[in-house]
Amino acid sequence: MRSRRPAKLRSRFMARAPRVVTLTTDFGLADSFVGTMKGVILSRCPGAAIVDICHDVPAQNVRVGAMRLASAVPYFPRGSVHVAIVDPGVGGPRRAIALTAGGQAFVGPDNGVLSLAVSVDRPDWRAVELTASRYWLPEVSRTFHGRDVFAPVAAHLASGGVIDDLGPPVRSMAQIMLPQPTRDADLLHGVVLDIDRFGNLITNVHWRDLNGRRVERVVVGETEIPGLNTHYDPSRRVVATISSDGWVEIAVPGERASDRLGVGVEASVDVLLRPG
Repeated sequence: MRSRRPAKLRSRFMARAPRVVTLTTDFGLADSFVGTMKGVILSRCPGAAIVDICHDVPAQNVRVGAMRLASAVPYFPRGSVHVAIVDPGVGGPRRAIALTAGGQAFVGPDNGVLSLAVSVDRPDWRAVELTASRYWLPEVSRTFHGRDVFAPVAAHLASGGVIDDLGPPVRSMAQIMLPQPTRDADLLHGVVLDIDRFGNLITNVHWRDLNGRRVERVVVGETEIPGLNTHYDPSRRVVATISSDGWVEIAVPGERASDRLGVGVEASVDVLLRPG
């Protein structure tokens, strides 16, 4: 019969398990920014398991950065620390914050990039402004807070530190408000929110907006698409389907829908529902 590890020893072992630290940025990979942040984190928390969510957020596009982060966060374990940096206001008056909710921690600029991943309405939402400079690098540049502030703060949290160490509490944070579709009888009026790397058009119409009704057709630009497909059907010129995140998505199998249809972000999208 196998011996079992004593409960106290098991709990200590779990406490020493490496914390996950995720990175979401618009830095790309052509420069050294991402690697430098990882170096800072590992120098202060050698056991950290660093996960890259995305570094190809369009430059300075806070909304897309917030969407990328929100898409990934639900799939990470409790105790994860998420760093999100899409920060066109770096070095200016915007606050730097850390917050916790749902057993996870978040670090980044207070410009809305964290707001889609975690709601201020959660009962366990707590946030602080990052003012305790002893948890930063000794020298802080005006243009790379990812390295000098956010990375060392993330390492502190991943090492078992708490956000109360980092600064005074704040009661709110900047919000990204996604445009909501409007309804006119059986017609939902929406827009293209995002274009993924395959050129698929991600709309702001969510499957919940359909209220369980079937879709008669989807119209984007000058293109009409009959109904919804369950997959990217290669026999169809254009398809509308539900994305993995639950949004109505428009795709051209084997091509980029954005290029083929000449449609970009903010383009109008109409979803006609069958009579209920």
